[in-house]
Amino acid sequence: VEQFINLYNSTKSRTCDEFKWGDELEYILVHAPKQSQVVQLSLRSHEIRTQFEKESKQMDAAKNIDAMDRIILHPEYGSFMIEATPYEPYGDSGCDLLLVERNMYQRRKSIEKYLRDEERLCTLSAFPMMGVGDDFVHIDGPNAAGKLKPNGPIAQSQFIPDILINPHPRFGALTQNIRLRRGGPVQIHVPIYRDLNTPKDENSIFMDAMAFGMGDCCVQCTYQCKTIDEARHLYDQLAVLTPIMMALSASTPFLKGKISDFDCRWTVIAQSVDDRTQQEIHGLNGTPPIAKSRYDTIDCYLSKKCDWLDEKVYNDVDIRYDAYTYTRLME
Repeated sequence: VEQFINLYNSTKSRTCDEFKWGDELEYILVHAPKQSQVVQLSLRSHEIRTQFEKESKQMDAAKNIDAMDRIILHPEYGSFMIEATPYEPYGDSGCDLLLVERNMYQRRKSIEKYLRDEERLCTLSAFPMMGVGDDFVHIDGPNAAGKLKPNGPIAQSQFIPDILINPHPRFGALTQNIRLRRGGPVQIHVPIYRDLNTPKDENSIFMDAMAFGMGDCCVQCTYQCKTIDEARHLYDQLAVLTPIMMALSASTPFLKGKISDFDCRWTVIAQSVDDRTQQEIHGLNGTPPIAKSRYDTIDCYLSKKCDWLDEKVYNDVDIRYDAYTYTRLME
């Protein structure tokens, strides 16, 4: 909270920033030989990013390449994932919208240059066979079979080997810290789609690792507003629009080899990073429960009081908060 207060105080009076925005595309690497009917995850994202960064430094030296034809590759949670963004943000002109598809093309073209013949770059929301058996991951090198064993020290998942986690330290640390705080692996339950062949005793798809959620992909947008107040207003408007966008873009019907009754990945992500303890979930020993994961739907609108925001109407949800943090912020 002290870090937030210091950051807020250093920027609260900042005004007149240009409106800028950018998009982030997440990709999945798969191993798909032409003569095989089995598609597996390829764990070469770190290797590809390393190769790309060497070439990117050469492009820095050239200084004659249009920024909209350049990209940046970022590490993502899975060692089978790559995140790509424009080299520079877009502006507030309508002409900037015409640059988006051009840059997206460059992102795919740049990554595919480093793929092997049997590899493909996919914009899948979720890999359908994640966590099914022991044949959903392709890996080369010595002791490959040993590296694919589940129940590793980081996630302690009965379905997912730790090697699926990106080697960047933050991803393993985040996975382990969530597990340690809650007292065990995450518990993800998604209703199963029922038809005549669905076993009567099978009601949900069960998953137990952060990779099932943070290993999903999407497109994200980030915005820079003129002031903090404008950012709050945009946040509130997006809070209304984003559920509609999520329904229109629903593309995650398959999870762990089964058909889900939900087509959106949101609940999987929320449950995959839920660090609440059993006491916090159920409200044991007289403690009120915390209703949802910290990574979930919003609790309230943020705009300052204005004509359209009647807090009695819109901010009518009882919010759980930490008393010390609240008092410190109010001070």
